Amino acid sequence: MRWMILFFATTIFNIFLLTNAAFFSMVSGFVQNLAPGMMASSMYAASMMQKQKLTTLQAKNANLASKNTLLNRHQTHLNQKLNTLNQKQKRLQKLVSTKASNISKRIRATTLAGLKRMPAEAVPVVGLSVLLGGIAYDISQGCHNMEELNQILTLIEAPPENALSSDLCQIKIPTLEELKQQIKN
Repeated sequence: MRWMILFFATTIFNIFLLTNAAFFSMVSGFVQNLAPGMMASSMYAASMMQKQKLTTLQAKNANLASKNTLLNRHQTHLNQKLNTLNQKQKRLQKLVSTKASNISKRIRATTLAGLKRMPAEAVPVVGLSVLLGGIAYDISQGCHNMEELNQILTLIEAPPENALSSDLCQIKIPTLEELKQQIKN
């Protein structure tokens, strides 16, 4: 029976506490006067914990801001490098395209010249002179092609074909008299 009385008294007390503002104020004042030291120390401890958390968060924030600044600088540097590389690539593409066009034109001209001189090479006396002139022209054009090919290789930082180029460009064409002498022997 005693527990029933205690249960009803607690229930009535809680109902008054929730519904009556004056009763709530009175109970709150009583509790504050009863243990002011206990409440003050718990509030102080909570305040100190909040300050520690704030200090920790501020330190983390400063560290992240510093890292962000470094990353932004690095990104700016990388963007500048990328722009430089893009400009270099455009220049290389233009130069390689020009060189390839020159080589293509020379190959076409050499091939057509060889076809055009074929009938003249068939003429007995004149043919040898045409043949020698045609070979000299072919070698000259091949030498120019090798020079431009080496320029392209240099542009793309590949080793040039110097040995092949010098072999081609240093071929000595025999004179008409030397050729006639070789044919007689």
